[in-house]
Amino acid sequence: MFGHLRKTYDIDGPVIIGYAFFVANGAWRSIYNYFRLREASGAPVKMIDRRNVRTFRQIVAAFFFGRHVIFNSLDCFWRWEALLFCLMRRDTLVYLHDTDHTLDIFAREHPFKYRLLGSILRRNRVLCVSTAAAELYRRRFGARRTLVVYENLADKRTPDFEPGFKHIVMTGVLDPRKGVDLFSGVADRAKELGRPWRFHWLGGIHSQEAGYHSTNVTW
Repeated sequence: MFGHLRKTYDIDGPVIIGYAFFVANGAWRSIYNYFRLREASGAPVKMIDRRNVRTFRQIVAAFFFGRHVIFNSLDCFWRWEALLFCLMRRDTLVYLHDTDHTLDIFAREHPFKYRLLGSILRRNRVLCVSTAAAELYRRRFGARRTLVVYENLADKRTPDFEPGFKHIVMTGVLDPRKGVDLFSGVADRAKELGRPWRFHWLGGIHSQEAGYHSTNVTW
């Protein structure tokens, strides 16, 4: 068994660890699509879905044998095992999708774990979804090893946009803090002013209080 685990996780490719795959929010989608693309091309890759309690042995194997381990999203660091793993292995990568809003919740509910997370982000490599996110982690935690990798979305049919207009697109779940009301208000105002703009929102319903949905937005 020991030899099998070593052969499985001692690979020249990433071992991806997550605790919230296939849930309503989208923080898992990019890393999962990356996993599927590598898998389909035959490139070495492993994924550990820690929602399955029987994967603890895989976590141990990844700790001892994984060459390129990636923990995906802040969800991981509500768990002690992820914090300890990253504290003990400074070569572990952390792929974050999180804003001040979720970081504030984490800091308020788990202040000690939040301090440990800060220690990890100051030392380990941090993969970021945007330059704004990288700046946030540098400012908030003193992260020094940030790398912007953006999001990674599955290939889909290219939308057909009506020619002759400027098209403004927002992506994300329909949640008040994502700016549904603001986006709708801007679309209404643009219509009033006769601007040649079209507004589109790509994403599903997440909140029961998703806000005002303008008829001037294609949802």
